[in-house]
Amino acid sequence: MAEQHKPREKVQTSGIYKVVKEGAGGSVFKMTCVEGEHFPPTRGGKSGQVL
Repeated sequence: MAEQHKPREKVQTSGIYKVVKEGAGGSVFKMTCVEGEHFPPTRGGKSGQVL
């Protein structure tokens, strides 16, 4: 299982992250996050997972 992170948590490793949206359908999208920055808040988003 991939490590999970919360919005606004500090990014420890740069990379492409998968974000799983909560609710019906559980849609998924990917985003690039840079070490030292914070995971952006996502409307209805759940924690990101490192791919």
